[in-house]
Amino acid sequence: MGNPKPTFDVIFSPFARVFAPIALAASAILPREGLGLDLCAIHFILDVPCPACGLTRSFTNLTQGRFEQAVVYHPFGPVLYVMFVAATLYALLPRRLQGRLAVRAHGAEEGWQRGYRVFLVAFLGFGVVRAVAHQVTGTPF
Repeated sequence: MGNPKPTFDVIFSPFARVFAPIALAASAILPREGLGLDLCAIHFILDVPCPACGLTRSFTNLTQGRFEQAVVYHPFGPVLYVMFVAATLYALLPRRLQGRLAVRAHGAEEGWQRGYRVFLVAFLGFGVVRAVAHQVTGTPF
């Protein structure tokens, strides 16, 4: 099965470098409280919030300067927002500089992997805890 991609290349993939600026631009024009439509298939079908439910509203509130409300909508919103900004800035760099940064990051692959794993476990763990709490208490998320 070949070598896995370096973590930096996964985080700053070509998809991320296109999606991140689009998401940030959308967060500037979307309403802070959401569209009023349930766009999450997991929530729609299972009536349980997925780990990512609330991120769009969190991003929108961050872009519009409402940090506290952004954290209420999703506590990982600010962390992901910073990552999206980083991916956007990385996309704007000249290819030569992108290459240099990637080489430096590849030299610290163990740290990137550790951070990525910690983030994923925390993000998914939060999602599971929130889903269980929603089912037990019936409170909205």
